[in-house]
Amino acid sequence: MTTRMLKAQRGVITDEMQKIARKENLSAKFVRDEIAAGRIVILNNKRKELKNPIALGKKLRTKVNAEITCGFEDDADVKKADKLRVIQTAKADCVSDLSYIKKENEYIICENAKVSNGIYPLFQVQKNNIDDSCLKDEIFSLIEQQCNSGVDFVCLPCSINKNLLEEFFLENRLSDIVSPSVKKVVDFILNTEQENPFYEYFDELLEILFKYDVTLFLEYSFKSGSVIDNFDNIQLQELAIISKLIKKAHKKGVQVVLEGIGHTSMDKIPNLIKTINQVLSGIPLYISSCFVCDAVINHDDMVNFVGASCCANLGIAMINSTARFNYEFQYSISQIKKAIVNAQIVAHCADFALGNTSAYRQSYKVAYARKNKDYKNVIKNSIDKTIFDEH
Repeated sequence: MTTRMLKAQRGVITDEMQKIARKENLSAKFVRDEIAAGRIVILNNKRKELKNPIALGKKLRTKVNAEITCGFEDDADVKKADKLRVIQTAKADCVSDLSYIKKENEYIICENAKVSNGIYPLFQVQKNNIDDSCLKDEIFSLIEQQCNSGVDFVCLPCSINKNLLEEFFLENRLSDIVSPSVKKVVDFILNTEQENPFYEYFDELLEILFKYDVTLFLEYSFKSGSVIDNFDNIQLQELAIISKLIKKAHKKGVQVVLEGIGHTSMDKIPNLIKTINQVLSGIPLYISSCFVCDAVINHDDMVNFVGASCCANLGIAMINSTARFNYEFQYSISQIKKAIVNAQIVAHCADFALGNTSAYRQSYKVAYARKNKDYKNVIKNSIDKTIFDEH
């Protein structure tokens, strides 16, 4: 068995790499070399092999992710299917499943998605009352099951360990831990006095991901929950641990993306992104949330898109369209669609500013068509074409 990263390190250019190169207006050799170095990743489980997988990395188009959250309601399967349909119709590049697994044979996103997709396993089991003694086995079993079903990436907080947790409590942050996944691991460590199983058994996790060529999204566990705490010492300490885990994964041939960055004020974003790039040698960065202000209620989207704009302009790989302060919040169908379009606008503006060829061509076509009152081509090349159908 092998992976696309190991193939790239041997100098092989695959059909998949050539396809990505054509989509991104780059040379196949450049794509291969960046995959070999870990600076470009392709989200595509070899068990399923999507026809149009996405790639994340610098020099590539900024991608847009959409999350699906569903609880334990009886019609959760229908809601999942409806939300996935809207996400794919709106042409989001990627979808993350943060819903809870409550029964066997339920609607599984990765079995039905036509776009790259991933899971947050600790979200999916956190309300199933899993005993701490079974946490590692339950999660690893779930990961194996969904990798076999075709999931393209798995997001886990692997960089927490007991020593770092002690340092976190000494840091005296104003805000609490914000991620439910991280809270689950912290509770496990405190309740059992054992090590984080995803840190302790990281090699075992890599074996599963290697088998299916699934990408690991490493959650930046101690991302700040308030702009008051942003970019503190504990984040720098965690980066050092993340760097070691990434080197181990790359040696195995497993692709890695860093998922972050939490609440960060606008003035701190450039230095934080720069530091992350330097310490982690430019691996792709997915901004799942970047809230630049705490003094808001019910304007999460606005605050997140301001932060996403700042990050995207610095060349990060992917932004999230559906970030919320409250992880329990469930987007409606119309809210999902609107959020994806807003994120696509942010991504396009950043791509244009960074000199992306596709973004330039799209803007040029719209401007040229508008000048010539060719409204058919204005609509054809617009980011959101559905608004014209509605009117």
